[in-house]
Amino acid sequence: PYASPRPFVVLMACSLRDYKGVPEFFALARSLPEMAFELVLNASPAAVTDYVARHSVPNNLRLFPATADMHPHYHRAAVVVNLSRPDEWVETFGMTVLEGLAYGRPVIVPPVGGVAEVNVHTHTGFAIDGRDQKALQHALRLLHRNGPFYARMAAAARQRAAVFAPERFAEQVLAGLLPAPGQPAAPRVAQQPARTKHREPAAA
Repeated sequence: PYASPRPFVVLMACSLRDYKGVPEFFALARSLPEMAFELVLNASPAAVTDYVARHSVPNNLRLFPATADMHPHYHRAAVVVNLSRPDEWVETFGMTVLEGLAYGRPVIVPPVGGVAEVNVHTHTGFAIDGRDQKALQHALRLLHRNGPFYARMAAAARQRAAVFAPERFAEQVLAGLLPAPGQPAAPRVAQQPARTKHREPAAA
């Protein structure tokens, strides 16, 4: 069930900003013509059209404007990447990365920030600086060519995403509040009744 999708699609969703790794994504697509690349930009169709007119777009790269439905992109994707430049933009929490994991897609993310905490390096994906093109190429080729390796990482990705499910958050909060086995419950602090503020009668 975790076989690599064909064709092998590398997906990135981000703002139309250089510091989000857009130039690096273009370069990566040029260096790996055997793969397909999709870039979903948080920008209007007009802005995307203008960007395409001013830049040379590789034949294996498709650009899309902002969309409320990312399901078709995650469904087609084999890998989800985030190439934000760590010294210019540190991701606090990568929702697209977490969603990619939930679809059973291995991820490639920067080595710092919230996305690095969601990903488990070499288990659910890779932590690589987006400017290290050789390392990115090596990781993607490994996932592309090694089916059993891809399958293991895809399965681990889905399991990792389950840790961040809302019901798991609730379980973890309750586990922190409940006493350990054999330990007495923490005493409850009695609340003092609120004092009523009396107002002096107005002088006649």
